[in-house]
Parts: sequence; C-alpha cells; structure tokens
Amino acid sequence: MATLSVLANTNIVGNGTPGSCTENALRTAVQRGGTVTFSCGSNPHTITVSDDIVVSTTTIIDGGGTQQGGRITISGGNRTRVFRMENQKNLTVRNLTIRDGKEPGFGSGGAINGGWRGELVIENSIFDNNDGRAGNHEQGAGAVFMDIGNITVRNSLFTNNKGINGGGVHIVGGKLLIERSTFINNQTESGGSSIHGNGGGVYTDGAGTKFNPGQPAGNSTIRDSVFIGNRAEKTGGAMHLWGYEPDRFLVENVVVEDNLVVRNRDGLAEGGGIYIGGTTFELRNITINNNTSRYQGGGLYIHPASRATMTNMTITDNRAVDDKPDGFGGLGGGIAGGAPITCTNCTIARNHAEEHGGGIYNVPGSRLVNSVVAYNTSDNPWGIFENCRTTMTDGGGNIQYPGRNSNSQSDRNCTDSIRIVDPKLEELRNNGGVLQTIGLQIDSPAIDNGTGSGCPSIDARGVSRPQDGNGDGRSTCDSGSFERTQAAQPTATRTNQPASPTPTSGGGALTCNGTQQGGPWSMIDIGSAASRPGTTIVNGGTVFLCGSGTQLWSTNDGLRYVYQNATGSNYTIVARLTDMDTVHPLTKIGLMLRGSTGANAQHFSVMMTESNAVRVQWRSTTNASSSDGGGAGPNVPVIPTWLRIVKNGDTLQAAYSVASNPGSNDWVNVGAPQRVELPVNYLAGMFASSRDSGQLASATFTSISLSGSGAPTATPTAPPLALECGNPSVNGAWSSTDIGTASSLPGTTISQRSTVFICGAGNQVWSTSDGLRYVYQNVQNDIVTIVARVIDWETPERYTKVGVMIRSSVASVSAHFSVMVTREDGVRVQWRSSTGGISTDGGSAGPSQPVIPTWLRVTRNNGQLQAYYSTASAPGTNDWVAVGQPVSISFPTVATAGMFVSSRNASKLASGTFTSPIIFQGSAALNPIVSAEDEPTATPMPIDQAEFSVYMPYVKRR
Repeated sequence: MATLSVLANTNIVGNGTPGSCTENALRTAVQRGGTVTFSCGSNPHTITVSDDIVVSTTTIIDGGGTQQGGRITISGGNRTRVFRMENQKNLTVRNLTIRDGKEPGFGSGGAINGGWRGELVIENSIFDNNDGRAGNHEQGAGAVFMDIGNITVRNSLFTNNKGINGGGVHIVGGKLLIERSTFINNQTESGGSSIHGNGGGVYTDGAGTKFNPGQPAGNSTIRDSVFIGNRAEKTGGAMHLWGYEPDRFLVENVVVEDNLVVRNRDGLAEGGGIYIGGTTFELRNITINNNTSRYQGGGLYIHPASRATMTNMTITDNRAVDDKPDGFGGLGGGIAGGAPITCTNCTIARNHAEEHGGGIYNVPGSRLVNSVVAYNTSDNPWGIFENCRTTMTDGGGNIQYPGRNSNSQSDRNCTDSIRIVDPKLEELRNNGGVLQTIGLQIDSPAIDNGTGSGCPSIDARGVSRPQDGNGDGRSTCDSGSFERTQAAQPTATRTNQPASPTPTSGGGALTCNGTQQGGPWSMIDIGSAASRPGTTIVNGGTVFLCGSGTQLWSTNDGLRYVYQNATGSNYTIVARLTDMDTVHPLTKIGLMLRGSTGANAQHFSVMMTESNAVRVQWRSTTNASSSDGGGAGPNVPVIPTWLRIVKNGDTLQAAYSVASNPGSNDWVNVGAPQRVELPVNYLAGMFASSRDSGQLASATFTSISLSGSGAPTATPTAPPLALECGNPSVNGAWSSTDIGTASSLPGTTISQRSTVFICGAGNQVWSTSDGLRYVYQNVQNDIVTIVARVIDWETPERYTKVGVMIRSSVASVSAHFSVMVTREDGVRVQWRSSTGGISTDGGSAGPSQPVIPTWLRVTRNNGQLQAYYSTASAPGTNDWVAVGQPVSISFPTVATAGMFVSSRNASKLASGTFTSPIIFQGSAALNPIVSAEDEPTATPMPIDQAEFSVYMPYVKRR
C-alpha cells in the first residue's frame, strides 16, 4: 500500500477563477490521469458533479491546502456517486472533501467505488454525508468500497455517512490501513436483511488470503484513530472486523466511544463498539467507553471462530441491554466472548449487563494477567455474574471487586486465585497521552500488584512500566491499563458501586464557580444539564457561558441556554464565538431561536462542533425528532467565527463567517432554509451542550446583536454597556493583584479552565512606576517562556495595554519586560531594565490596529529577553514574528510571569480575555505551570513545535 507523492503528468483544473473550476474541467483532468491539482481562486471552492467521474489510469487528486479536507469540495449533490475506479487502477485522494455522494443502486460506495483489485489511498481528506443505501445491496458502503484491493486512510475524517455494510469504509479481501483518522456519526442499516447492517464505521471481510489463493497472508491495521457516535443494525457499532486464517488484524491506540448496535430482524445486535471474528486479532492500548449493544457485547464482541489477545485495554461504562422479552439478551456489558481471550493489564470497570457478565461474558479457556475487573453490574434477580460469567486461568497480578456472591453456588470469581479488594479507581479522564484512562488513587492496592513476567513495557498512555507510583521504593508493574507515577495524579473519583445500572459520568475539571451576572440576559440549564448546573458571566459585550447536557438531539435536549425574549415574524441574532472549551468531539456551542425552555421545545440552531463543522440543526415542532441540515466550512473549527440566524416568518436560515468584520458577501449559508413553527413569543440566545451531563463545556461570545428588522447591514456590535467587574475573583492556580494606581479601582480575575478574564484599571505601564491589574505565577529559572492568546478586549483609551510580562516583583517600580496589544499602536514591546528605572519602548510589529485573536509570547534565556506575536491559529516555528530586538535584564532568582491589563485611566476599567496561558521553565523538561483547573494533557511540546492532532479529541483545540 505505497503512497504516491506526485506523478510526472500534472493536470490543473481551472485558470485561477472559481468559474473555471467546473465539472467538465475536473472530468477531463481525471481522464488524463497523473496528478490533478486545482486553481480556483483564493477561497475554498465546491464542484458538484452530475454523474460519477471514472478513474481509468493511475491518478492523484490533490485539493491543496494544509487543513483537513483541503480547499476543494467535490459534491455528488445527493444524486450521484463522485468517483468510480476501473478495475486494477490506483487512486490517491489528498486534501479533498467529498460530500453528498449517493450510490445509484448497485452497491459499491456512495462516494468512491474502488472497483476490483485496486489501490486507494486517502490522505488528509473528509468524507461527509455520503449514502450507499440505494438498492439495499450487500456491498453498499456509505463512503468507500473496495473489492479484493487495498485501502489506506491517513489523517482523514468520515462523518455522517450511511451504508448497508460499512458506514464509512467497506473492504472485501484486501489489506486495510487506517491511521490518525476519525469516524463520527456514520451508520449502517439492515434494510430487513439478515446479513446487512454491519460495521457502523468500518466493515472488513477478509484481509487477502480468502479471495487470493496462493497469496501471502493479509494484514490489516487500525491505529491512532477515533470512532465516536457510529451506529449499526446487526454487528459492530464502530467496527465489524472479519478475517480468514492466516489473516492478522491489529488495532492499537484507538478511542471507541458512544457507539451503538441495535437488533436486526433476526434479533442480533453484537458489539456496541467492536465486533471481531474469523481469525487472530491483537488489540492493544484501546479505550472502549460508553458503547451500547441491544443484545450482547456492549463494548466488544468476539466471535467463536477467532482468537484475541488484549493488552492495556480500558473498557468502561459500556452496556448490554435486552430490549426484547425473549430472555436471551443483555450479555457481556464490557466484553462478550464466544472464543477464549487473553487479557493483559486490562481495566474492565463500571460496565453493565441486564442479564449476565457485567464485565465479561466469557467462555472457558480465557486467561487474565495483571488486570482489574471491578464495579461491574448485572440485573439478573440472583445477583450473580456481576464481573465475570466463567472462571478464567490466572496469570497473576489480578484484582476483582466485589467478589462473587457468597450466597450463590452458581456465581464465580473471574479466576480461582484472584485478589478480592477495592482497587480504588479514579474517574475515566485525560491522564496524558492520546487515550483517556482510569487512574489509580495513591493508596490503590493495584499499585505494584502486577507480575513482572508478561508486563508490557508501557501503559495505555505510553508511560514506561514499571514505576514507583506510591513512593514506597518498589517499582513493580501496576495492575490494569494505567501505571501510576509519583507525579501528582488527578483525584476525581466516583462511587465504586453504582446504585443503579445506569453509569454515572465523571466530573470534569471545569468548576464554573463565578458569580452569576446576567445583565439583560436570562439563563437556564435545560433537561439533563440541570444535573450539573452551569454559569453565565456577562461583562460588557462579552458573555461567558459554561454548561453541560447529554445532547441537543432526538426529542429532548440538555443544554445551558442564555437568552432574551423575542417576538415578531422577522428576527436576527448575530454573535462572534471567540473561544470554546470542549469535552467531547460532539460538544455543541452556538446560537438558537427556541420556542420555550422546555427540553422538548422546537428550536433552530447554528453551532460549532469540535470535529463536525459548523452545522445547522432544528426541531420543527414540540416533541418532534431533531433534524440535521448539514455542515459548512472546515471540520476542524476556526476560532473566532461569526454565527448568525435570520428568521423571516416561519423560514429560518443559518450562516457563518470567519471574516473580521463581515460584510454582506462574507456570510456563508449553513444548509438550506428550514421551516420551524415558533410561537408568537419565543426566545433568542446562545447555548452550550457538552454531550456529557457530568462534564462542563464553555464558550465566550462577543459582539452580540439582536434585531427584529432582518439581517444586519453593518458589522454587528454589542450595545454599549458599562463594564462591570464586580464578580468575586476566581484565580485557580494564578495570583492576582492591582499594582500602583490600579488599586484605586480594584479589578477582577476569573480563571475558568484554560480561559483567564482580567478586568483592571491603572494609569499606565510606563515611566518609573506602573498601574495595572496583574495575574501571575512565580518563576525560578534562567530559562522561562510565557505564552497566551488574547481573544477579546475592552479598551476605554487609545493606549490601553493588554499583554504578557515577566516582572521582578509586584511593586509598581519593579523591573519588567512586556509585550502588549494596544488599540491604535500595534503589538509593542516595552521594558524597565532596573527597579525604579525609566521605561523603554522597543518598537512595534504588525498592523497599527492589532488583529484579535493574537498570540503573545515572551522568552527569557539566561538574561536575554525577546518578545513575539502570532496571528496563526496554532503557531508553528515559522509563524512567530519577533517584536523588537533581544534585551538584557537581570531579574532576581524568584521573579513572576503572567498577564496584565492597564486601562491608561485609573478611573476606568479595561478587560482582556486570554486563552491557553502557559509558562514553561527550563530548557530540557519545559515544565509547565498551568491552572489547577486545567484537565491533564500530554507532556506539553515546545511552543515552536505545537501541533493539533485530529485523532486527539480530548485535548482542547483552539
């Protein structure tokens, strides 16, 4: 499965204008083969085809651009498939979005039919809303099909595709390689057939040998990828992986979450997350969380004709339920195994089965090594088989809790010699690395409980084993998928034995404990969001809202809603989303017109999601099911983004814009106009729905405009409001103070997760004495970097200063080195080289009126200080622009680093909103100082090397 970089023959679609990039131009270029590129102007462009385009020779189609999905979208217009490969041909799709393809009724893929014995490579591309269900054909893949050929998928996204077998990808008899890719909200349907409805995200039928006699064994691999919210109607909510000996399958470093498999006409529903069978499988470093099967195998189903070895698996909060009164469902909440399995360093916890095997429904011959099976539940009337159904061979180092029901002769422990003790597990959360894991409390008996033989060299996060996790001088392998280190670990826990079979979601780190301040706004937690109340803070034209909620979908919603009363047939709401903290790839944040605050009320919403584009969704009448009108723009969100809803009668239209000051031509419609019957008096506002009622998401909106006279013709602005900084400070790990003249009008600091809002006064940061609001932490190293992103500000004066600094102390006359944004004087660098000395200006960089948001950075390296700024979304090495020249300043051993606001008028307050503030100390370890409320992430990379990975949904992306 080699990847072609470029072919000698290059064909360009277009001459530099959008009008030149037509279907015929694309068809001609593909017919010639070679490398196909596009010249369609400076903006992204969509080409809609009327019939599938035939690939008859080796071809690379490159949409250009670096963002996932590239700059070119090829649409089937919901009428036709997009590409069809002739047999034994090679196609590479790179930097391309393929959307709205529809299979014509003969099977073989809604977006691409790979033909027979072909080679298909997909790189950095998006497949959205393709449909392969027409004709109810067995080979009806939602997006991509290949028959006895090979498919490679890298750095790509499959979302909202629908098929018969394989909502995203369907491959028969060929090698499949999926790396660093995401599958969200894909689905399969059985169409009434007993052999259809498999593999909501991915479907395989062999890897090479079955249909290629005499050929070497086939190997298929899925790694570093995410499967969330997919659905199947027989087997494998996320994946159906079937092979034939001697095929081999490897699945590693994968997240499988919130997937579902429902029963087909024969009553089968196996593997809410993953279904495997037919050959030998190796599963390692996988988190299988919150999946559901309506029959058996809530997280994982293993067919009898297979063998599976599992290492560093985290299997939690999965469910096997029985929705038919036949008495044969609800088996294996975590795992249902029809074949012997070997589990090494697995954590199988808090799963539920309505009948037997809350943790594992296994068969004799299975083996357990260094594993934890705990807190699993079953609903049978005898109180048995809560953790395991059958006794396994004990390889040592195992823990179970609770033990078997001593009042029943039928119940069994997971092994005959297993240790029965509460493992004191923490909540599933980010403990570093790509995967969420379940940590161990400091006094957990699972620490150092494992055996040395068979202990893997790393845990599920990639942390080396063994470690001395409790500081007792012993370094022995821990039981379970998580190896505790001596560094401070998260402390979130929950009740070990749930009172009900419904798993309780874990609490996030976001506290949202600022005092409510609504101004003209009302606020409410609707539906499931009421179980984890949110917060709203209004300061001037900025609204910060923080909320939970299970979903904004189906017939009932859960969300935090901040709204005003509205009336009239014509209405417009506009706001700029300048920051978002998401706890799930399907967290939804946006604008909404809503009939009432009832959970089942009709609504029309435009929203930003973490990995599913700007989308429009609605509920046309109370109690109705929700509808999705599709997405627009890149799937990875661009922040800031303007959002808009325009209501004309009962017809509503959503739009978005990434322009700084959008004019009439800058707005892009999201979906088509929709009819929603709102009452005469309705609500208009902003919302956040975290997708998890136990965790909080947040959003910051600016420049909010409500109008009853149709779409605005000028740049939307907030009504002039006096800045109110009366909220009690919520500092988190930061200290804050009013320095010098700023103390005459005290300011406020609100630190919420990775956002810091600062409101302060002060006459200046200049001359020999300063007046400012300063939010800081102590630093003690000759090598220090502070970096933060200014996403919003309120400036009462021309020379209001908002920025970051390294400062010798909090005295008004102390030495400092600062980089700042000013309203009309650019990004500037200024410093005072000694206590009580005169301030110096080192010049400016960039436009005189800074672009917001802007990253600011100060680096100190052995007495040399340098300022930088960047307007890139995620600045790399070449994106930072130096402000001024390096300056030598001698600071004391213990100094400070932080963010500041100086209003330039001691009687007026200014504000600045910073995101992602972080301080690095030292040249080797780059030890970060971050807020205690931040959720843990992987070890921070140097700023110049920061990247944002599509397959890391739990790391907040800006």
